[in-house]
Amino acid sequence: MHPDLSSHLHIEECNALINLKCLKNEYVEKKTKSREQYNAMWKRLLNPTEEI
Repeated sequence: MHPDLSSHLHIEECNALINLKCLKNEYVEKKTKSREQYNAMWKRLLNPTEEI
């Protein structure tokens, strides 16, 4: 039988903070991706290439 691991589990407040940290990381990643797409769009608008 395995030993009781309940003392190693996070309390509810810790779980809330962990979830907030994960949400913040996802937000930053989406914001960065959005900014990259915005910059790419402007680059194409300012420097159009030959149409195929």
